[in-house]
Amino acid sequence: MSTSGYSPEATNYAIRECKKNKSKLLACYIIDAEVPDAVSSWMIYVGFMGDEPSEDYKNVVLAEYKDRAQETLDEVTQMAESENVAIKTFILEGSLVENAIKIANENSADLIVINKPQQVDFGRLLHGSVMETLKKKAPCPVKIID
Repeated sequence: MSTSGYSPEATNYAIRECKKNKSKLLACYIIDAEVPDAVSSWMIYVGFMGDEPSEDYKNVVLAEYKDRAQETLDEVTQMAESENVAIKTFILEGSLVENAIKIANENSADLIVINKPQQVDFGRLLHGSVMETLKKKAPCPVKIID
């Protein structure tokens, strides 16, 4: 999961796979560190704010994403536990690709399940060909859920 979106379908798929294979679910919410800049750039562009956002503004945006990440992971934990699937959660900041690969390597993951980013203009700017890069660099297969 990331700041580009959350997919219950991808989560359900991952839980089914873990249940079928008697494996642990690693649920990782990755907050793109560039999101506050992208949000403020958009707000400056539409005239909602001045030329230079404050550090406090950036911290508020990141705090909001962290709260959203925790809420999402709490929901995923409930879903996994209701299916008797063991789960470990992570909230990380930075590159989706680098963090996904790091977690996969450190935990010997056998599959990465990820949702396709929402087709939002600034989301596409942030993520470009993230899915293709992840598929090429991942230490295991990557399943992209539309």
